[in-house]
Amino acid sequence: MNDAKEAYLAILAREPGNRDALIGLADLVERAGYKIEACGLLNEAGRLYPDDPQIAVLRGSALARAGDLPEARAAFDLARYLAPQDRTIRRKYAETLAKSEQFFGDAPFAEAWRLDERRDHAGARRAYLAILARDRAHLGALVNLGTLHMRFGRPNLARLMYMRAVAANPQSRIARINLARLVYETHPELAEAQYAALVASDPDDIDGLAGFARLAEDRGDFEDARRLRKAALKNRRIIFSRYTGSGRPLRVLLVETGDDGNVPLPLVLDPRKFLTAALAVEAYDPRLPLPPHDLVFNSIGDADRCVAALALAQTVLTQTRAPLLNPPAAVLATTRARNARRLRTIEGVITPRTLRTARADFLGPAGAEQAHARGFSFPLLVRAPGFHTGKHFVEVADEAAFADAVAAIPGDEILLIERLDARGADGKFRKYRVIAVDRVLYPLHAAVSNDWKVHYFSADMKASAPNRAEDEAFLADLPGTVGPRAITALQGVVEALDLDYAGIDFGLDAAGNVLVFEANATMLIPPAGSDPRFAYRIPAVDRLVRATQAMFYARAAVTAPPA
Repeated sequence: MNDAKEAYLAILAREPGNRDALIGLADLVERAGYKIEACGLLNEAGRLYPDDPQIAVLRGSALARAGDLPEARAAFDLARYLAPQDRTIRRKYAETLAKSEQFFGDAPFAEAWRLDERRDHAGARRAYLAILARDRAHLGALVNLGTLHMRFGRPNLARLMYMRAVAANPQSRIARINLARLVYETHPELAEAQYAALVASDPDDIDGLAGFARLAEDRGDFEDARRLRKAALKNRRIIFSRYTGSGRPLRVLLVETGDDGNVPLPLVLDPRKFLTAALAVEAYDPRLPLPPHDLVFNSIGDADRCVAALALAQTVLTQTRAPLLNPPAAVLATTRARNARRLRTIEGVITPRTLRTARADFLGPAGAEQAHARGFSFPLLVRAPGFHTGKHFVEVADEAAFADAVAAIPGDEILLIERLDARGADGKFRKYRVIAVDRVLYPLHAAVSNDWKVHYFSADMKASAPNRAEDEAFLADLPGTVGPRAITALQGVVEALDLDYAGIDFGLDAAGNVLVFEANATMLIPPAGSDPRFAYRIPAVDRLVRATQAMFYARAAVTAPPA
């Protein structure tokens, strides 16, 4: 063994990056009992040969034997990304992880996991439940069953599974991350507890730091949020999805930001069809090649929030000639203020007067007078740029309430927005959403509410059969619901946006004009869910998902697999 070691070292002295010598030396070092050192050598080989699936497999196996399962999974994900149809890699992946007592504690779970990987969801669910009948604290079964519930629109059951997983396995990183992501909007204090546990265990934990950054921003501490986000991005790597199909996948490079503001498309990017590599532009190293890909999707969708990230994305994209969806330059043009100015020139479109300005200019007793001087009247809407789902967004009824409202908005800038009256004859507020895929309109939902701040998830939909009937009619017949004038206006908005994937939130006035509230790329396609009251939504969601997938294949000039 010593002779072989000396031979490898001699080769590396002459050729520091010799692939075979690095692999051979790593094998010798590990057999001598130095697992961490072996991982270091294979990590160096992976850095020098990023497109080599064999090195990725060797790294994954060595990392698993060294007890670093998260990094092992990441290495195998890379190997499967580089060679998605190599069954040997899949088998090695399953065998290596199945031997790890940290996650795969028994053969029944390994079988349940294989069913899950093959997308046999019903079989996987039965298998996980059988495991939990024997062992209520089984980490893998709890986590994966929670993820299955999320995939099919059952967030309450998913939260129950994740909470049980955390309670029984407080050391589990994946259980805490999944729970925090799920409950962030509804139970931020519970999410914060998960982030705190992650950072207490590892001060450099990426998800823990990113979660704290988001919390800091929500409370208005933008400086602390920037510091935390920078720390999180320091260790961010390209994240590869797991391909579970049988044929050749469509390889999609997702250009993302490490900040909020990405377009999530989990339903579209089905792992049976797509293989994705998600790259955070802030962590991009131009010395390293981009992973192989057939198509690029610019996931950065929030122009109000992500100006710097979109500029970085343009730099990253100079390194590829692959077809691109949602060019950053087109996304940059979709700020709320710019949209308000350019879209109002379209016949049949009404946009609210919108001003992005320094918050300090409107603080104090003279603030309302300043608003009047800029052309605004009351009631008036005030919001913080870059936030969604109604966060930091208020209606100010009159001048007397203006100063307090502006003072409560976090950050250095605010958006002043004219309040458009989207009430119908019955006094209810309606907000419609359409998604434009390859410049074709698809209805996504019609939300009906007694409150001016209308969001589908908080609108009066579950308890109101008449409201659901309106939603169903909108999904079944978009032109018949909104009228020809609105359809023409919406098509005009789509052409002006010039995006491959975008959403439009709008209302209608009595004359059939389109009141545009928001138009950009940040709008996701949520699952229809399992609530039988919303079963009518399934065909519309499926149609939209299939259209988006078809656009990905067409732009990449790759034949889509049979449905």
